[in-house]
Amino acid sequence: MHATARALGSRLALLALGLLLGVAWVHGSGASHAAEPPAPAPAPAPAPAPPAPFVPSAERGYRWLTTKAYVPSSIRQADVDQLWQAWPATLKAQAEQATPERRRELTWARYGITPRPGEPDKPLQYVVDEQGRWSMSCLACHGGQVGEQVLPGLPNAHLALQDLMDDLAALRKVQGRPSLLGDALWRSVPLGETHGTTNAVMFSVALLT
Repeated sequence: MHATARALGSRLALLALGLLLGVAWVHGSGASHAAEPPAPAPAPAPAPAPPAPFVPSAERGYRWLTTKAYVPSSIRQADVDQLWQAWPATLKAQAEQATPERRRELTWARYGITPRPGEPDKPLQYVVDEQGRWSMSCLACHGGQVGEQVLPGLPNAHLALQDLMDDLAALRKVQGRPSLLGDALWRSVPLGETHGTTNAVMFSVALLT
């Protein structure tokens, strides 16, 4: 009986020792962690910059109108260079004897096309890409001339869009070439009765189509 009591006492003593060591370890661990400096808080994400306010720019608008094609091409440089072949006899003979530069002046004047300010070899009313494709811009009707001064934004009082499309169709017929889809669109609506005017309602319908 004494042996059993001694064994029980030893076990209790060992259990007590284990509890003491565990408490001491937990306390020591907590103390060591308490001694460490707190981890720095993460830096807040920077606030997104507010969008820049829109500032109207005539220069930017003019650049887009003269460099970006907003409608499909309706004519090519090769067609423009040869349109004189479909002109009435007197004008055709005059163009045939002219230099390329003078022939271009005659061609542009016939259809109300003006040179761009500062870029006389480029048309104000059309965007011409690297492949020589001509795409009409808003300046076809809203880019005009007073005397020798060309003014973007001025009504084009010399525009002859109907003549241009009629002559283009005649040129294709003379050369035995088929009409393009764009030709059929423009030929299906009346574009103007006189130089300097356009059928604005039908013109808008054609553009939307």
